[in-house]
Amino acid sequence: MSDTTDSINPFVISSAFMLEENGVTVSDGKENNGKQRFDTSKLKKGMYYLHVQIGGEYFKERILIE
Repeated sequence: MSDTTDSINPFVISSAFMLEENGVTVSDGKENNGKQRFDTSKLKKGMYYLHVQIGGEYFKERILIE
């Protein structure tokens, strides 16, 4: 007998996106082989904020593009 649940896998990224300092979304993560990737090649130099949801937890990290 197998045990099945509808719980969220705590190690799967539910969402990921980058914001400019003014709060405008500039990039959504693209999944590739289980990894989230962001194309930053066309972003202007400056500070951005990466928002990631993994399971029920949210993480925010500052990213400097030079």
